[in-house]
Amino acid sequence: MRIPPFYRIPSWQRFLGGMALGGVISWMIFLYMFGTIQEKQASIIEEQTSKIENLNNSLKYWQEEYQKVNEELGKELTVEEIQIKLIRNRKLDLSLLQEQKIISLLEEDLNVLKAKKLGTIYDSKDLLKKAIETKVFQVDNKKYKLHLDELFLYTTLYIEVTIDLA
Repeated sequence: MRIPPFYRIPSWQRFLGGMALGGVISWMIFLYMFGTIQEKQASIIEEQTSKIENLNNSLKYWQEEYQKVNEELGKELTVEEIQIKLIRNRKLDLSLLQEQKIISLLEEDLNVLKAKKLGTIYDSKDLLKKAIETKVFQVDNKKYKLHLDELFLYTTLYIEVTIDLA
């Protein structure tokens, strides 16, 4: 089998030459369009990268400032209120009046902590715990001891204690 000699016919030569020239021209147009689009995309990516970098820098700055302000405010916060929750032992028959007396006695002892800075109280929390647990409260000729279960420090000092006989 033989390929026909179309390359000798001038109309086919023009057609094949036109196809080759059209292919080269279309490839050049494609490269130009693709290059300009890629250049635009590269500039957009560069712009977005610089924006992200600026935003990350400002975020770091604001986070550092926020931490500094929080530390300063944390040092300046004071205890404004003291809440005491008494968990009674089921073996003890305490009336509500006796419970209130014990709570009021403990509040009187802890009133010294009001208007104190949280940092100071936090530094002496072990001393506070021992002071609560070693104190013996006498109500109606009976002596009671408290065991500290929970202690939360913030503007409200929350103390949860369990009561037992001394």
